[in-house]
Amino acid sequence: MRLFLDLPIRKKLTVVIILANAVALLLAGTASALYEISLFRRAAIREASIQAELLTTACTPALAKINPEDARSRLAALQNQKQIISAQLFNKSGALFAEYTADPAIPRRKISLQEGYRIDQDSVRLVKTLYFNSRSVGTLVLYTRTDELKKHLKVGFGSVAAALLISTMIALMLSLAVQRTISNPIQNLAQVVSSVEAQKNYSLRAAKAGNDEIGGLIDGVNRMLEQIQRHEKELQASEERFRQVAESIQEVFWMTDVAKKQLVYISPRYEEIFGRSCASLYKAPMDWLEAVHPDDRERILKATLTKQLAGTYDEEYRLVRPDGSIRWIRDRAFPVFDPNGELYRVAGLAEDVTERKRLECEVLEISDREQERIGQDLHDGLCQYLASIAMTANVLNRRLSGMLNPEARIAEKICSQLEDAIFQARNLARGVSSLDLADDNLPPALHELASAVTREYGVPCRVDFSEPISFCDPVVTSNLYRIAREAVYNAAKHARPNNIQIELKAHGDAVRLKVSDDGVGIDSIPKNGLGMGLGIMKYRASMIGAEMKIEKVAGGGTVMTCNLPRNPI
Repeated sequence: MRLFLDLPIRKKLTVVIILANAVALLLAGTASALYEISLFRRAAIREASIQAELLTTACTPALAKINPEDARSRLAALQNQKQIISAQLFNKSGALFAEYTADPAIPRRKISLQEGYRIDQDSVRLVKTLYFNSRSVGTLVLYTRTDELKKHLKVGFGSVAAALLISTMIALMLSLAVQRTISNPIQNLAQVVSSVEAQKNYSLRAAKAGNDEIGGLIDGVNRMLEQIQRHEKELQASEERFRQVAESIQEVFWMTDVAKKQLVYISPRYEEIFGRSCASLYKAPMDWLEAVHPDDRERILKATLTKQLAGTYDEEYRLVRPDGSIRWIRDRAFPVFDPNGELYRVAGLAEDVTERKRLECEVLEISDREQERIGQDLHDGLCQYLASIAMTANVLNRRLSGMLNPEARIAEKICSQLEDAIFQARNLARGVSSLDLADDNLPPALHELASAVTREYGVPCRVDFSEPISFCDPVVTSNLYRIAREAVYNAAKHARPNNIQIELKAHGDAVRLKVSDDGVGIDSIPKNGLGMGLGIMKYRASMIGAEMKIEKVAGGGTVMTCNLPRNPI
């Protein structure tokens, strides 16, 4: 059955037509053969019956008068009847009365005297009871040949076989002629479909031969090809517009499947920014991750597998190009849904923000230098000037007090206010200064920061260190200190806490700076003037290769955590 299903339609039609014709002819031939056999049987029985009637008429009187000689002479006349093999007359007691045999060498057969007939392979046996004056006088047993009838039957079978053969040949020739009208349009349609599939050429059309069902099928396929061709042109135009947009923007546009196993598209800008080929990325969609700085790679891989599908992926990381140069990349991603609302792709933009990072770093350095200058000016200028005024006010206060002048109390109040002003000015100078942080004096600076906050805001601030920690880069030390200071002052100013804690501990290959409070939580902090502070904290963390996050504690309070690799760049 499988072999038949795999045949070409032309051969299938030929096989079906020939089989149908053969079955029909076989049925007709079988019916004809059965009819010939039936005629043969009837003719054989009729021939034997005629001979039996003649012998009955001739031999019954002899049998009734018990005259064997007369009976034998009448049976001897059968020698001229070539179709008769033998004839026996039996009296009413079943004894042989007279007999004729065409060939005496033929052995006598076992005879049954039951009336009737039977057709054997080469003869017909007929048994008939003989009556004389309505009285049974004996039995006739007659054997006749069927040679002539068999010849006639063979001729009939030969005619039927010849008719079958001729009909089959005619049916084959007709099927070859007829099946072309059916198979040619279908084969033409199949060739067109194969060509379209191989060449992706939807302008091909199948030729229509008639208005039958096949013609309707061809019209349907042609209309479908026309629609596909139109959609293909629209898709090509859309892809061209998309390509122009994707190649004209400065960012790297990318699109992948949900499982990150197939890259759908990457813009040529990727090769310029990442220094790696688009072909390698199409071959291995996660190849870009090899270019990410080792200290950022684990964080970005985790964010790629979790945040991209949630639509919250907005990460900055360092990129190491093949020439060893470092670039900063801002990578954003968003999920893409199909018309049924099912997530089936992820698209994103990767932007080279190295120049922006450089400018931000310069601005931050300028800001830090300006803060240092302002702190120095406050300490060396305003604080000294206020101290000089305070000394003069103290002299004036002592003189007025010696003369028992009533204005002495005013002078004393001025001296007290000047001392407060000097204290605040020195704290302000200390707050905007980095205290000339070195590689190993971050813990003392944090202790001083905690003491200052406790003095200024009356909030207990505690510092916790697991072990002495130092860094090889003063930039790292300075930025960590400023992140901690911003977090501590934000908590003291806005969270209304009862306690503030600063922790600096080592965790494996990373150092964790943690500032926590038990105040009202970050959601209740006023936003005026705070967004820039948090933004600068996050930027400082990214500058030193750290990851910073701020969370609200369920029981109340806020936790700022900054995780820094041991050897950041």
